[in-house]
Formats: sequence, C-alpha cells, structure tokens
Amino acid sequence: MVTKTFSQEADFISEAIVKIKEVCSTAPNSKLTYPYSAATSTKSQHINIALSGGSTPKNIYKALSRERLPWGRIHFHQVDERYIPNNHKDSNRKLISTTLFKHTPHTSPNSNPKNFHFFDTTLPISEALEKYEKSLPKSFDLTILGIGTDGHTASIFPDSIISKSAKVAHTQVPEHIQTSTLHQSTSNRNPVPPIKDRLTITFPVILKSKNILVLLKGQEKENVITLSPANQLLKHKKLEVYFCS
Repeated sequence: MVTKTFSQEADFISEAIVKIKEVCSTAPNSKLTYPYSAATSTKSQHINIALSGGSTPKNIYKALSRERLPWGRIHFHQVDERYIPNNHKDSNRKLISTTLFKHTPHTSPNSNPKNFHFFDTTLPISEALEKYEKSLPKSFDLTILGIGTDGHTASIFPDSIISKSAKVAHTQVPEHIQTSTLHQSTSNRNPVPPIKDRLTITFPVILKSKNILVLLKGQEKENVITLSPANQLLKHKKLEVYFCS
C-alpha cells in the first residue's frame, strides 16, 4: 500500500489527477492518437474507471473535466448509488454528470455520454442490478473509493450480507449506525436520514481492479482503512491511499 498525506486540498486534488492520468497513459493501447474516436473504439481499447460519489472526489472530478485525456476511450462506471431518482440532489449519478462531464469535449453540461455506465434507478432494484452487471468490464483499470468513519466502502457496510460470487448487490444502510456518520445534507449543516437502499459493486469486482485509489479527507478518516469491511482493500497489491488532513 502506498499512502500519501496532504495538508492542502489543492495538492490532494493535483496528485489524484496525476494518478488518474497515469492510469490512462499506461492502459493497453494508450498510445493511440488523441483525440480518439469513440465510434471506432473496441472493448479491448477501453480504459475503464469506476467512480465513487460524495463530497471528497467532487472537486477532483471538476478539475479532471478540464484535462486533456482520450475521453472517447474512457468508460466510466459507478461504484455505487442510492436508490433514488437520478435528478435527486444526493444522486451520485447527478454529481458525476454535473462535475466530471461538465466541460469534457464529448458532452454538454448535465448530460450523460454513452461511455458513462450507471445504475438505472428508474427500474426495480433487481432489474437495475442485472442491467448494470451486464455493463461491467472484465476488470477496471482504476477504482476510486472513499471510506466512511464506520469502515464502509462503496455501499458495503459492516453488516452487509452479500453472496461471495455476486458482482453487484443491493445493500441497506444499517439502522443502528448514526445518521451523521453516513450522510449529511448538501449544505453540510443538518444531518438527514440516510437513504436506506443502495446499489453497489462488490469486493470481488473491486479487488480485481488493476489499481485502487482511496480518497480520504478529515482527521476522523485517518485510520479508517483498518476498519472492517474497508480493510479488505489491504489485500490489493496496487492500493494507494490519499489522505487530506
């Protein structure tokens, strides 16, 4: 595991961008001429990146949207999602769409490009999971994660019961976990009840990623990588943890 600690958010953001660009440059066929045409892209030429939601990566996604990347080749996937309408203020899909895709050359503000794969929360949960699983690549080139103060990562909680063979799962926020540790309103002033139902990729998918980048902010997050279930990430040989105090 590689751990990097930052005292300034600007440095935290900058180093995360460097890591993402490094993954894009070292992926198979990464030397193809820029700009790359999505119309001629094949699955073997895709760069697959899994994205978490939340406030920690928000400014990183905004900064990344202005970078010169082979956007037509990069396929973005959600790590997890709340089971809510995609226009809900707490939707991870909405956050990603309005930050990462706001300035990229292949999309207009607030739209979702064809290479953004998300949990379709307009469907019943079982159908949403089945549809999303079909979009998964054999492995991600990079998975970006956060960790909660209770040790949850993606939407895998300490008492989540998930089949070992499952690639995606329906989980629920445990009732006994304090609301404030999991979810706050967008104003960050008043805790609100967490959205109970979650859709998520699972550890077999996460640990199959070629690279894992964990983004943490705040002193209360300094040692959360040691908590269960997040400590399963320590099995990965190319795990990097960026901590901003």
